[in-house]
Amino acid sequence: LGTRHNSNKELIGQGLANIISSLVGGIPVSGAVARSGVNVYSGGRTRLSGIMHSIFLILMILILGPIVKRIPLATLAAILMVASVRTADWKSLKLVPRARYSFGVIMIITTVLTVVKDLTIAVVIGTALAGISVLVELASLPNGKIFNGKNSGSLEMVIHPNVEIITFHGPLFFVGVENMKNHIREASGKPILVLDFSDVPVMDESGALVLRDILKRLHKEGKSVYITGLNRKPLRMLLRMGVVDHLGRSRVCKRVERAVKKASREELLLNRDPHGFISLEGA
Repeated sequence: LGTRHNSNKELIGQGLANIISSLVGGIPVSGAVARSGVNVYSGGRTRLSGIMHSIFLILMILILGPIVKRIPLATLAAILMVASVRTADWKSLKLVPRARYSFGVIMIITTVLTVVKDLTIAVVIGTALAGISVLVELASLPNGKIFNGKNSGSLEMVIHPNVEIITFHGPLFFVGVENMKNHIREASGKPILVLDFSDVPVMDESGALVLRDILKRLHKEGKSVYITGLNRKPLRMLLRMGVVDHLGRSRVCKRVERAVKKASREELLLNRDPHGFISLEGA
């Protein structure tokens, strides 16, 4: 759609709506992916589409109930099936075999609970299981060390003005992908970016997939990206999820200094700056 979803705004809006609804005897409600997906697929792009959807829903409940109840259940089931197929992210399913077994187990459990019980229960249990998986992953980190001593900043670098280094800190799981997107969005004003993951000890499938989407967006914007400082676990995850192959192995460097040197050389070659110079000791 070209717009960014604001989860905080949605959470606050639904919270206030439920508080006000409870004051007049209403029941708590939440958003539904199915209706939103059908709305978007049908061409809805503005707030007006959501307002019209709510108006028609009220009319069906208060006025058109006798007519709506005559719709055969088989017809409603067919509509739900089509909506489910359209809203599913089938491209991501191709990556499931590359993910860890725990990721697949959580997905299967969530899917079964959605069919057998309820979507809300499935989401809560699935999120809880994902959180437990994250805690187990963090507990397995050796000595709790995060920083990579090889990138201590002891080497002297002169960086081209059009090259920007974006550094990330801490584990990159599904709970932190929004922070990563915001960090890159706020700091990606230059044409060549170096993403430094030296201080990222672990990364899950969600982090890898979000990073892949970010790289696609930056490529469409005409930006050049290098990735550096990957520890063993994040590197294995990016390899499994196809992020490294998508970016190009030549753009993934072990050391920050090497990535900065490549990025600066690329900028000098593109702009043919006769006065540009990069000094890198020990590279």
